[in-house]
Amino acid sequence: MREISRRDVMAAGAGMVPFFGLAGFALAQRDDRSGRTTESSMGHDPVLAAKLLIKGRRQIEACRFAMDKLQHDECKAFAKAEIDEHEHIKQQLSQQGYEFPTSGNNRSGVVTTGATDGDDRQRGMAVTVGKISLSPEASGMIAMGLEVLEQCLTTYKAEMGKLQGMKLDKCFIGDQLHAHYEIFDHAMVFRKHSTRNLATVLDEGKPVIERHIATCKQIMDKLESSRG
Repeated sequence: MREISRRDVMAAGAGMVPFFGLAGFALAQRDDRSGRTTESSMGHDPVLAAKLLIKGRRQIEACRFAMDKLQHDECKAFAKAEIDEHEHIKQQLSQQGYEFPTSGNNRSGVVTTGATDGDDRQRGMAVTVGKISLSPEASGMIAMGLEVLEQCLTTYKAEMGKLQGMKLDKCFIGDQLHAHYEIFDHAMVFRKHSTRNLATVLDEGKPVIERHIATCKQIMDKLESSRG
């Protein structure tokens, strides 16, 4: 069986293989009081990067959970490649100043507050993406995205944990296929709202995502043909 490379099997989604080469983006202005960078002069790029990192975290955790349970060799190779690629992406983003979104001194990546009312949860929320501080409005939305991430992973592990054998493998690849469709759609929309630099890497990523969708389909066909 041909070995599957990280970039052959990894759909940018959540897998954003080419999406994070953010070299050349303009530096934002500094906040003199905090020493942090604000996103005001960077357009939507910091928010888009935060959303892409959240999707990447979902892929890493989902693949790690499934890794030891998968039976088909190509499914295992796909899961490992997905993890390796997203770890690589995290390093690329870190070099550009983007880190997984956090709130205050919380470095776990999970935003928590004591408030129960939706308005209270967003008031005073301060989310950062590395050294970049998001606006209160963007912070509230990214914080909500982090909560959705935690819920998605909880549901994923609960449902996938009930499966085994071929059924697990097929569900895993099917989930990956739809995750890649989702990131393709996000990439197309994000491209309309990004700066020229980020738009360039999104354009480069489009054919890669399409190839990775094809890879998922090929694996699904093999699983279907080997049912007996």
